[in-house]
Amino acid sequence: MRMALCTAIVVGTLGACDHDDQQIKVYRVAKAPLESTPSPDAAMPTNASSPGADLAAPPVTAEKPQIQWDVPPGWSSSPASAMRYASFAAEKNGEKVDISVVTFPGDGGGDADNVNRWRQQIGLGPVDSVDPLIVPQHAGALHFSTVDMAGPTARILAGWTRHEGRVWFFKLTGPPAVVEQEKPNFAAFLQSVHF
Repeated sequence: MRMALCTAIVVGTLGACDHDDQQIKVYRVAKAPLESTPSPDAAMPTNASSPGADLAAPPVTAEKPQIQWDVPPGWSSSPASAMRYASFAAEKNGEKVDISVVTFPGDGGGDADNVNRWRQQIGLGPVDSVDPLIVPQHAGALHFSTVDMAGPTARILAGWTRHEGRVWFFKLTGPPAVVEQEKPNFAAFLQSVHF
């Protein structure tokens, strides 16, 4: 009786199986990368103890072009944002300046549009010709255009260069007195930029 019951269960189970489900199926899954790409914040330069002591090299990835610079003493890294390649801050007597590095593919718009936008940010009106405001500066083989503009309560130092199909903007913004104190550091920062 036991044997007949076991045989009935086995036959019933096999009859209930769908033979199409017994085929071997193969799936291909992309392999996960072995190394993770460091976050932009992890590679951000830290406050240098002496000029030239801290070379900042953002991570080399397919998305980010390679660039290097020396971080001036007294500048500290700030978190980069979606729009910024790098950010720094400096403080004197409780007042802060903000330093940004931004890059875009292409030429980044016209100089007049950019300069007039920066003028608006510090409470100045647009000008018809920005050429008298732009001062050239050379850093090795790189050519920078620079401006120094002061509004009623804020001042901007900006420099930009075009390199290998990209434009790079470097901008220092803050209270006029602190910007004046940081002007030599900003000039040295631009001088240290290289690709």
